Order: sequence, then structure tokens, then C-alpha cells
Amino acid sequence: MPKNSKKSFIHVKVSGGATAQILGLINAIYVSEKLRKPFKISYYPYSTGTFWPCILEKFLAPNEILNLNVPTPGLRSSERFEVGKIIESHPLIKNNLSKEKIISILRRTRILKIFKFYKRELEINADIQKLRNITKYYRTISGGFAGINDKKTNQQIHERFVRSGVESPFQKKIDKQNIVLHYRLGDKRSTFNYRNDFNNDLIIDPATFFNVLNSLGYSQNNNIYVVSDDPILAKDLLASQGIKINYIETSGSIWKDLFIMSQAAVFIGSNSQVSLLANICVENNGGKSYLLNSSKSIDLEMFPNTIIYKSAVLPLDHSIYSFDFTLPHNSHSEYKNK
Repeated sequence: MPKNSKKSFIHVKVSGGATAQILGLINAIYVSEKLRKPFKISYYPYSTGTFWPCILEKFLAPNEILNLNVPTPGLRSSERFEVGKIIESHPLIKNNLSKEKIISILRRTRILKIFKFYKRELEINADIQKLRNITKYYRTISGGFAGINDKKTNQQIHERFVRSGVESPFQKKIDKQNIVLHYRLGDKRSTFNYRNDFNNDLIIDPATFFNVLNSLGYSQNNNIYVVSDDPILAKDLLASQGIKINYIETSGSIWKDLFIMSQAAVFIGSNSQVSLLANICVENNGGKSYLLNSSKSIDLEMFPNTIIYKSAVLPLDHSIYSFDFTLPHNSHSEYKNK
């Protein structure tokens, strides 16, 4: 590699599920336009502690790929992991000291931040201002990536969806007054079974969905959809509050889920990157959003039709929490088909 090659592109470090990967691509495009530099993506399938295969390749040109299968030190990639579930053999879980544990400890101090600054790496941490203020000093950006509602960036993402053969969520096609709920369950069911390096927020109380719907003048005649990584369980939880669901997506395809959410006249989302990405699409397509307990910073100038709504959560002694939960048989089918 030539001595100055690191200065010729922005290195984008991506991890997480499909929507986290698309958010990384959105941030990459935004920064690339701002700094007038091309980008190259590295993908880390194990670094979040949950196994997520890479789905980005079909959205990228060959010259935008650096490495789409970066290993995690101390983890044998030859092991078979279940998509969407925490990796029990992950170095952060095992008791012995590891590089990942040292990094985890340093992450709670300023040392790692200073170290990354001298490496010219900018951690976005869902902060849109970091993207807006980025300078050419930085050679690398890493997550968690910010929600950006930028017309030019949205158009580029739309074109990549079209080229990939996936129905684009960045275009309004369904002209109905649908209400779509996104109920994030999945690995949140194992919350606090392991360290805070993994998932550490609780599941939304279904009563909050009812409260939002009630404030909107909800009736049983509304067209209400639910999208979830466990749609049958989501329907049961919502039914406990008297919410009648007209439609459930059970294909297990994140792209179908995302498209359904993107077409909502009113979208009610959980605290997750799936909801964060869906919210970008809904705003782009002229809908209104309520984000429940969102921990992501939202720029109200970019998202004028989004309301952050404080939600109750299900307590830790609720029967829903268990490490040994079972995912639906077709869960995360998009990754398995890949």
C-alpha cells in the first residue's frame, strides 16, 4: 500500500444488523460528499456481541469495499452462530482478560477517545453535529451512526436500492393512511443477562403504544400494522392493551419490514436502529413519527415531523426476559438466504 494511501479515502467501520449497516452507508455517503473524498467500508460481523452477517455488498461498488468480514480477536470465526442472538463465547462474556475487554474498559474513560483522535478516527455516537463539523483531519469514522434526513443523501441511497433490486423505502408508493408500529423485541429479551457492552435497554411497555394511538384518536377501524423481529409475540403484547392489529409481516425479511414502515402515514417506533432508519424514510416520504424512548440524538430541523415520546418499559421481573428465548423459524431470513 502506498505511503499516503490512507489519505485518499474515508475509512468507514460498520457493525450491527441490516439497518445499522444502511445507516453506516448513509453516514459514509454524507461524509464523502462533505469532504469530497471517496469512502471504503470495513464490516465487523461479531463486534456488537450479536452475530449479524453483512448485507451491504449489493449496495456497494467494488471500489467502496475494504473488508466485509473483519474478525473479532479472541473469537473463532469457524464457530456456528445464530443470527440475531448474543454470542455466548464472545470475549466480552468470557472471564479471561482479552483485548476486547481492555477496549471496553477504556471506552468508559477519555483515554480511548484521545487515542482515536490521534489515529484520526471519529466515533459518531449518533451525534449529527459530529458529522456536520467533520474536517479532513479525520481518516476514519465509526458508529453508532447518526440519523440523517438529507435530500441529496436520501436520493443516492434510493438509487442504490433500485440498482440492488430491493424495493426502495425512500419512495412513497402506498397512498393509504396506515399506522405502522415497530415493536423491537429480539435480543432485548436477554437484556442485563450479560454486560452493558451489549444491549442494555428494556422492552417498551405495550401500554405506551396504546397511549400514543389514543392521543391520535385511534379506533378499531384504523389500518394498523405491526412490524417486529417477533411479530406474533408483538401482536399478543399489543392485544393485552386492546390494540387490534390488522396486519402482521411474518416473512422475516428486513427489506419488506422497512418498506412497510416507510409507507406509514403515522409511524410509532421503538428505541432501535431499525426505527431510526425507518424514521428517516417516513420523514423523506412525508409521514409523521413518534419515537419511543429514543436514545439517539434527533436534529429537529432535519426531522420536523418527529416527536420523541417518553415510554414506560416492562420491568426486569417480567416473564418476557430470558436468555434462552426462541426466535421465529423464519426470523432474519434475509441474512440466512444470503
